[in-house]
Amino acid sequence: MINFRYVDIPRVILPLLKSNMTSTGPLFLKLPHYFKENAFLSYLAETKLSDLDDQGRPEKMVTSIGWLGLRNRLIRHFLEEKYPELEKLPMAEEWPLKFAMKADDYSLPGYSRGLLLGLYFYIDGLNQGLEYQMTDLVPPSIFELMDQMNGRKPEVDWLILILLHLNEFLGPQKLESLIQAGMGFNKIHSQLSFEDQETMARNLLKYGASIGEKDFFHSEVIL
Repeated sequence: MINFRYVDIPRVILPLLKSNMTSTGPLFLKLPHYFKENAFLSYLAETKLSDLDDQGRPEKMVTSIGWLGLRNRLIRHFLEEKYPELEKLPMAEEWPLKFAMKADDYSLPGYSRGLLLGLYFYIDGLNQGLEYQMTDLVPPSIFELMDQMNGRKPEVDWLILILLHLNEFLGPQKLESLIQAGMGFNKIHSQLSFEDQETMARNLLKYGASIGEKDFFHSEVIL
C-alpha cells in the first residue's frame, strides 16, 4: 500500500524548484531581490556560501558555479541545517540529486521538479528513520513507461506520482498496454477500484500540501 505523509519543506525553497530558472525565467531575473527578502536565504548566502561571494550576492554565485551548482548547494545546506547529522556525510543530498538527474530526462529545461519530488521522498525517509533508495519508491518500470510518452513536461513530479499509483494498482503490464493503446488518464483512472482512487487522491493531496500546490487538481492530466 502506497502511503504518503505530509512533509515540511520550507516555503522559501519551493519557488526555486518549481519555477523556470533558465536565464530568462521571471524568478531567476529577480534572484537578488528574492534572496534579500528571505531571511533564511540571506543567512545561507552570508554564512554557508560566502566562499562564492563574500557579499552574499546570488548573481555572483550563479556566475561562479551556475544555477544548478547554487541550487544544489542551497539544498545541501538546508538539509544540514534541518538535520545536523548529515554534515558527517560526504554528499548529504546525493539521493535527491540522483533522482533529479533521472527525472530531468523527462522535464523541460530550467525546472527542478524532479529534485523537488526527490527531496520530498528523502525528507520523509529521514523523518521516518528510513534510508530510501530511488528504486525503493520509483521502480525502473515507471521511467520505461515515460520513455514511451511524447514530449517533456514541466510538472514531471506529478506525472511520476500518477504513474507510480497506476502501476501499483493495475500492474506494469496492464498499465503499459493501456498507455500504448492511447487511453487517456481519465479512462485509466476509472478502472481503479473506489478504494484505490481514494488512496491515490489522498496521497496526491498530501504531496500537494507539502509543496504548497493546489493548481494540479484543477488541471487536465495528459499521459
